[in-house]
Amino acid sequence: MSDVKGLTADSPFVDLFGDPPVSALLAYVHETWLAYAELYKNSELPLRKRTEPQLTQALAASLRERQDAGEQPFAGDFYGELSEYVLDKATGLPKCIARTDIEWRLYGVSGFIIEFKILDGKSQRREKYLLDGVMRFVIGRYSGSATAGAMFALLRKSAAKDPTLLLVELEKDCTDLRCTGVKKDSELLPKIAAFDSAHQRSAPHVTPFKLAHLFVKLPE
Repeated sequence: MSDVKGLTADSPFVDLFGDPPVSALLAYVHETWLAYAELYKNSELPLRKRTEPQLTQALAASLRERQDAGEQPFAGDFYGELSEYVLDKATGLPKCIARTDIEWRLYGVSGFIIEFKILDGKSQRREKYLLDGVMRFVIGRYSGSATAGAMFALLRKSAAKDPTLLLVELEKDCTDLRCTGVKKDSELLPKIAAFDSAHQRSAPHVTPFKLAHLFVKLPE
């Protein structure tokens, strides 16, 4: 049975190509990020000083380069900073209602979404991780028809304690994130993700929903 948005066990896409498990997608993205970070760790503009969009777009470009080189071990395409628009009824101008950081699609069908955040040891960024990151999955703005997604945090030097602090917040569930439990031994990405969190969502969004939480240090 498929566990990604829009695909079911009898989907022609799944029947023809198969759909990679979540762990394969995440491991591939994680591996690609590490290779990119190693290659550019001594660049003129240090990675730790780059913005979140710059890092996200660079990862998307790296994923595309690997796909073009025939290195991607499964079907589908990765996209970076993919936006969704609606028209303002009064003015006819476009309005962005959603923007995903990294999204995997199989022949145009949205499959898996990864939200990126930078952490720096400050409470403001931890709050954004929860309320502008995790919450987007919980309310169905991201991955409304999927059973799983991922948070991918890039850690500056001062963020060493942030993963533990975020784990505590999720376990307390004091931020309306509808967290029903945390698995400290990740099932979505064993040995790489720090933990998985489970969330209850409202109809029509698929529930329960699981999030893998990855924390990766930025090169100094």
